[in-house]
Amino acid sequence: MVYDNKLLDLATRLKQYKGSLDTSFIETYAQAKWVYHVLFPEVPYKATVMLSDVADEMNVFEPVLEEVLKSFGNDSTPLWKKLSLALTSESELKTHESYYDAWTDVTARSILERKAGGIKPKFISLARNLTKLENELTWACFLGYPPITRNKFLTFLIKQRLEIEYTEASDLLNNLLSDNKSHFQILTMAMTDKNFYTYSKKKWFEMDIELKRRTYERWTGNDITDMKIDYQILPKDGITKMKCLNYEEKIWVEIDSEMKILDVIYFKHPELTLKSRLKKLSKEQDHLVINKLRKLKDVKTISDLLKYDPEHKEGVIRIPHNKKYNPNHYGGFILVKSSHLYDVRLNRVRKDNGNIIIEVEALDGLDFFTVGEIKTDRLTDKTIIWDAIKRQMIIENQDDCIIPDEVCIVVSVSVLSFTKDILPQMIDGYFMGIQYEKGIQEVVQMVDIMT
Repeated sequence: MVYDNKLLDLATRLKQYKGSLDTSFIETYAQAKWVYHVLFPEVPYKATVMLSDVADEMNVFEPVLEEVLKSFGNDSTPLWKKLSLALTSESELKTHESYYDAWTDVTARSILERKAGGIKPKFISLARNLTKLENELTWACFLGYPPITRNKFLTFLIKQRLEIEYTEASDLLNNLLSDNKSHFQILTMAMTDKNFYTYSKKKWFEMDIELKRRTYERWTGNDITDMKIDYQILPKDGITKMKCLNYEEKIWVEIDSEMKILDVIYFKHPELTLKSRLKKLSKEQDHLVINKLRKLKDVKTISDLLKYDPEHKEGVIRIPHNKKYNPNHYGGFILVKSSHLYDVRLNRVRKDNGNIIIEVEALDGLDFFTVGEIKTDRLTDKTIIWDAIKRQMIIENQDDCIIPDEVCIVVSVSVLSFTKDILPQMIDGYFMGIQYEKGIQEVVQMVDIMT
């Protein structure tokens, strides 16, 4: 390959990359393949191996080189980044070697092959024949940290080749990946397959593909504004799987760990919404057990499901979108109860018009800070809380009982979200139980709440 500023052009374009990448400079399959292998080496080089090779090239011991690398970044800077910065600092300090001779060492694969044949890598020599931009790009990619993902790069390439919108190109890429095509195969198809445009116009239901279960966004309590929603209760850890119900008719179902059907997908009826799909299945095959959609109507907010759903006190709640099926889009929201549980210290209990209000604290280092109050009118909750206090101390004032600092009663609370204050406060909190076996060391730290 004769050097003709291709690497500099690529580095410059990626440096300017801000949400959009112009791939119009890639006109042939050879160019596309070259760019792809520069960005995504088949076998990324290990930073520890490169450290050893560079030290050998410099004729110094590895600890000496490690000491030199401390000036590139700080203690938290990863080794690959330090090596990249160090080699970039050698930019354009030309050696007697030609660019071509240096460039033959650029791929991790070729270096490994050459090392096996007794030819030592010359990273510094190569770095001195590259510009600063070229070095920044080369070593990051070489070590497995490219500035762009394979998916984004291919999406931009497909968008350019087919002159379609980014979202359409992204959907096409996802369809191809779901069809078990590798990223490099898709690159090859986009650049060489004359039928690629025709293939790209196919919708998911027109393809002969095996469906995989869709991903769901984690719900924090801020994503849903319309509380007139349906939900499904998933047993255990909420894991589901796809199964073909009828290969001839191309009917697929998504089932939970108890073999209940959560969703059904008809390739021949892609226009159906979730409710319509489940209704159609229940009419056609009434022997099948469906994990039915439940209406949120007897509780004030969906937050109450965290605590008061009688059938499912632990586990996963799924809030699916009632839309046409699209295998490449999120299927809705998932609320994992365990991810909202926090162990806090009980600081105060007071009565309030038949209710009791508990004040709870989290740790900030070794100090306690109040993170909110929880009100409950449930007799069971009241009994459990007062019994726990009586085990630890004598209650002098039941109307307003403050727990002494030397007493640590750990309670488990369920909280959907916290304020963004310096000392965050609970927005929705529910008392879940007393953690008798836990002590101060298990109380949640403030920093864990804020992250």
